[in-house]
Amino acid sequence: MTQVMKENNRVNASLTALSVMSSYIQSINKPLIPSEFYIELCLAQHIISSVVDFESYGCSYGDENSLKKLLHYLQHNFFNKTVTPGYHSMILARKLMLKHKVEKGILSNGVRQVIFLGGGYDVRAFISSIKFPNVQFYELDRGQTRQIKLKALLNIPKEIGIRQAPVDIRINHTHIFNENFFCVDCDFLEDNLEEVLCANGFKKGSKTLVIAEGLTMYLNEKGVMQLLAGLANLLEEHDEFILSFIPKIINSFSEDMPIVSRELHCFSLPPDEVSRFVAAYGFEVIYKNLFKDLLMLMGDINNAKKHENNLILKQEHYYTLRKCTHLFKASSKTIHEIPDYQFSIPFNCCA
Repeated sequence: MTQVMKENNRVNASLTALSVMSSYIQSINKPLIPSEFYIELCLAQHIISSVVDFESYGCSYGDENSLKKLLHYLQHNFFNKTVTPGYHSMILARKLMLKHKVEKGILSNGVRQVIFLGGGYDVRAFISSIKFPNVQFYELDRGQTRQIKLKALLNIPKEIGIRQAPVDIRINHTHIFNENFFCVDCDFLEDNLEEVLCANGFKKGSKTLVIAEGLTMYLNEKGVMQLLAGLANLLEEHDEFILSFIPKIINSFSEDMPIVSRELHCFSLPPDEVSRFVAAYGFEVIYKNLFKDLLMLMGDINNAKKHENNLILKQEHYYTLRKCTHLFKASSKTIHEIPDYQFSIPFNCCA
């Protein structure tokens, strides 16, 4: 999401990335939070609260009170007014789903490489690289959001409790943390994905999982098609790719945004068109997680009903794709024929 907001050839910092992680922080900051989530919480708070250069967002704030005011503003004016009912529940649900997919892929399905496209301020790749030292993690991003995040990761406070190995900074601007987390400076729509990844130790043929969280709506149709074609060339048979599509473009809120990010939605795809669309690039949809179903899983029943009865509300549906040469009838599947991806809620974080 951070690669598509350009002004005078400069990639601006992402307001959406800040919004998503602020929501995640609020959602997991609960009493009796498990220790692994507590470390995630502290690291996310460090990235968002301690390092963000507000000038990147068209602001000139410099003290702690200004930070709190900005996050308060985002909560009440961006989340509640301009996004969608159930936004917090949705963000937490998708974060938990992706965590489960990564860990199940590694522990049960033999995944040895995980690629995050446009990681924003998310901490999943970094945390997972510590938990799974024998797996390679790649985060492909560029611009100010990447620089802000790198600065934070290079200055993690000792009290967070993360034992961090020395950081290797390569001539191609790749930063390697924990010896297995590669922060790669890459425009994955303009650069050759395979060349960039292989230059950073990626092993084609090793089982790989790709994650594009909240990305496709900020690309145009040509960009989405180019991304699918590039991944089809990169991945091997049965490798998986998790991505989301919004079913309809609703951009009315962005004209009123006072902050310069201006992240407009450019591409949408209704659920019943997803199977046919991705099949053209050799992918089969094997699981789905629809917006209202994620809200139901989180116990946010009232907002789930709102979305079921009001189709003009902003929604984002997640799909797990599998590279599959012989698709047979996969491209003609309706959304109701695709099973939900099942995962559990690990602690008391429901609505």
